[in-house]
Amino acid sequence: KQFDQWLNEFRTELEPAMRRESLAALVVFGRNGKADIVVPLILELLDGYNLRTVAIMPASFDEGSAELQKELNEGKLHEVYHALGFTDVDDLQLYLTADRGLMRLAPRAVPLLVKHVETEGRPSASRVAAMRTLSMEAHEEWLRLVPQLVARDGLTAELAMQFFMKIDFLVDISNYEECLRNLLTEKSSRNHVAIVNALLSNSDKIPRLRKPIRSILQDLQKKSSDEKVQVAIKQALDRIARDPDESRVVPVSVEEKSKP
Repeated sequence: KQFDQWLNEFRTELEPAMRRESLAALVVFGRNGKADIVVPLILELLDGYNLRTVAIMPASFDEGSAELQKELNEGKLHEVYHALGFTDVDDLQLYLTADRGLMRLAPRAVPLLVKHVETEGRPSASRVAAMRTLSMEAHEEWLRLVPQLVARDGLTAELAMQFFMKIDFLVDISNYEECLRNLLTEKSSRNHVAIVNALLSNSDKIPRLRKPIRSILQDLQKKSSDEKVQVAIKQALDRIARDPDESRVVPVSVEEKSKP
């Protein structure tokens, strides 16, 4: 079939299994010059799913899990996919095809995804998917976007920090520290407590970030007049001070594990 045939089938077909087949074909075309058409289709499709589901699904369903795929095919996960808002296993498979397709097309659609994330308005499932995809596939663009996102509504800030924390070991430490400082601005002040808690989570997981995070929190402690922020900072600094032994924190790479 030609591209237009698959496109028409995807737009007119109602059965999830048939839509999944046509979408998989469209993704192939997307990797060969049609990403500007296919990516908006995927984003539109994802808006039909629950926002929270889109946020957590990649962590719950591993594309490379043969056992999971076997259980899906055998219909053993009814309770799971119904709880996540999917009508049946075909609907879940359609979602997974869309999610993976977006990841595969991301390198060809970074400007489009950035524009979608930057659009003002209420959080949407497609915007969450675009945020997550950029955090995994376009680190420089993502680091530039995060300070803007944490200054928005609480949910957007929470999700931005959630995805931000997952790329800490993938980027250069100096850039990461600079971005950390850029998060705690006057514009993001209403979300400072959530950001402080996220930074504490990072300091627990990644030894090399403990010193810069401690410094960043101490700087904010001097500037902020918000009582709740001060409480969060004090709790975070006390937690870091109670466990100075970095060897107790799980390193992020084999190389760091080998260091004395």
